[in-house]
Amino acid sequence: MNPSDAALQVPMGADWRRIQGTVAPFVNDGSVAGTVTVGASDALFLLSTGTDVIRPAPITDLRMAP
Repeated sequence: MNPSDAALQVPMGADWRRIQGTVAPFVNDGSVAGTVTVGASDALFLLSTGTDVIRPAPITDLRMAP
């Protein structure tokens, strides 16, 4: 998220994938990058390209419906 009035170039430290979108395909093109530019008053949603090693939390509130 970039709340400023100017675009920011952000080094991510690792490769991240942009989402594949249809609303703004010039931004959400599915490409992979280690540095991204976030426009003024804008945000990006990125997906990890690495292996997810964090296990999901156990389900603790499961209720059977009548």
